[in-house]
Amino acid sequence: GQLSLSGRSLDQSWVEAAAVDLGYRMAQFEPAKAAEWRSFADRAYSYLISNYPIGTDGLISIVPGLGINADPKIMDNYAALNQYDGLTLYFLNDALGYLPSPDSPRAPIPVDKKDILVNDLHSSGLVWGHSGDIWWELDGRTTVRNDPRYGQGVVAVKLHTSKGWKDLLALRPINSDLSSNWKITLRDGQVATPTFQSVHGNSNHVILKGDYRLANGEIIAPAAWSLKTNQQGVKMSMSKPRGDSMRSTVWLSQQGSLSKAQSATAKPHRSIITASGNAIPITLSWGRGTNTAHVEIDG
Repeated sequence: GQLSLSGRSLDQSWVEAAAVDLGYRMAQFEPAKAAEWRSFADRAYSYLISNYPIGTDGLISIVPGLGINADPKIMDNYAALNQYDGLTLYFLNDALGYLPSPDSPRAPIPVDKKDILVNDLHSSGLVWGHSGDIWWELDGRTTVRNDPRYGQGVVAVKLHTSKGWKDLLALRPINSDLSSNWKITLRDGQVATPTFQSVHGNSNHVILKGDYRLANGEIIAPAAWSLKTNQQGVKMSMSKPRGDSMRSTVWLSQQGSLSKAQSATAKPHRSIITASGNAIPITLSWGRGTNTAHVEIDG
């Protein structure tokens, strides 16, 4: 049921409520897909009810992280609780006018397919897939500088278990000197980051291809990013020019771990709260002697 995993509105309650409203509305407007739309709305509602606690003042925690630490700095400064609570309740109130009966048919939605790959590189910059019990999402380029929520890098890895879905990664924070970008540092000290233009493969093994670029846009080397799923998570490999060093930060959830980070130095940082909740940032660094960076994330 989680819908917004990157950008300004990541994991905000009104997005889930809007999906509830949309799903139940569309079930009436598109009878041929009504059962799918009901399932879509049901899941958004289930996620909303399960992850957004109501405080003692009666206000909804408009992101799950506020239920752990009521610090408004984990969101944009314009995201006022009373306004966004009002927007959440507005959508839910509107959805009541289209609420189906409990015994109305439901049906699987497209993402339920256990082999689906979606390429949205040329719009949002995102690529995501569902393979077996693993759902993952990658960001192929940085769309807003100096905001980690928009950075190139791994966005989400989810593992389906007998008890439901486990988030192996936390959502990225709004304020941090760390970055999920797979940055390389050249011998002369300049820094380049990858931008990807194409996607190849399937949800079990996908390869993004692009190039490394300096801040001025100059292309300095090709880049290839591989992701393979396994029973417990994903294995990622990123090409890098031999002779240049590389670093990237992942924000693990309390349910995720780094099982392997071949030839890398892993530096854990102080745990923080992001919009999704507890996050454990770990910065991985690879030296100049390798031409590929490897890391595995699993549950």
